[in-house]
Amino acid sequence: MRAWRAGRTMRATAVSIATSLVASLAGCALDKAGTAGDEPFLDEDARPDAALAETPADAEIDTSAPDTTDDDTSAPDTLVADTYVVDTLMPDGDGSTCNETACGAPLPSGAKRVALVDRGIACPPGFKATDVVEGKTGDGCTCSCTVAVAPLCPSTGSVQIHHGTSATCATTGNVLYPPGSGVCMPLGFPGVVADYVRLTPPAPLGGACVPASTADKNAVVRPRRLCEPLSGTCAAAICASPFTECIEYAGACPTAFPNAVPVGSDAYVTCPTCTCSISATCTGTLSLFNTAGCGGTAIPIPADDVCRSQPSAGASVSHYKYAANPPAGPACKASFTAAPGTRTIIGQRNLCCR
Repeated sequence: MRAWRAGRTMRATAVSIATSLVASLAGCALDKAGTAGDEPFLDEDARPDAALAETPADAEIDTSAPDTTDDDTSAPDTLVADTYVVDTLMPDGDGSTCNETACGAPLPSGAKRVALVDRGIACPPGFKATDVVEGKTGDGCTCSCTVAVAPLCPSTGSVQIHHGTSATCATTGNVLYPPGSGVCMPLGFPGVVADYVRLTPPAPLGGACVPASTADKNAVVRPRRLCEPLSGTCAAAICASPFTECIEYAGACPTAFPNAVPVGSDAYVTCPTCTCSISATCTGTLSLFNTAGCGGTAIPIPADDVCRSQPSAGASVSHYKYAANPPAGPACKASFTAAPGTRTIIGQRNLCCR
């Protein structure tokens, strides 16, 4: 259609030029008539003044405008605006196309897409980086105890006798009460050494432990970096490894982001009271005699709560001495008076992560 318009314009221009040319030549011919005698012509009929002489005085001169109409009666072109396919992908801050297909499901209303990453990794361009601590499962409190005073294994107290004819020492016998280490005492009953004997020594006395409660925030949080997109920044860069894609959301975590992760600027742990209990193993030796004053040959029997066969089974005895050994393995057992400590994250923000 543009070619049709251009052709029509060219024809109108040509007619206008031809009309102007005829008028110009006519003017020249009139000028030549005034000097006809001075300029000879080979053909008299071609003289302009001759041509004018033959023109009738009443001849009509066509002064109408040239016909510039065109045979083409079709309607003029209609300009149609160019049509573009609109890209439905959100433009990035630098004008490039943002493709977030690698990201999670559409965000719930009011949610903001963010990411967590190790502190050694930088956030992508266009993201605000904030070093945070991320909550994790753990117990940030430990209770420990050290032995301050070792317990004593006394040579006084009670020595319980168990005996029998087999290694079970199933019969519970008499109780002896030694007054001190190496003191000779009468049994108070006619005694005969049994086939098997087990002696339970006196329990340990005293001892003390020093408790220590330690709070360790690193057991319940770890250092991380939070990457938040600035206005107009495409979030696609944080939707793949090494980043953990999350949303900041006030409600319950949706199915697409099921893991609740608290973050904050720092954390501390409050621990309950730590207590200790001390223990030790006491043993000793019960020496039996069949004479007053504990003279003569002694029959020693270990007092360690173990049933043993007795080589001197059947021997008669009337007196005894008891001596305790030093305590074995004094130890402190630590425990809390309440459940594990409480973690507090400073400036806590609740994230839901994939």
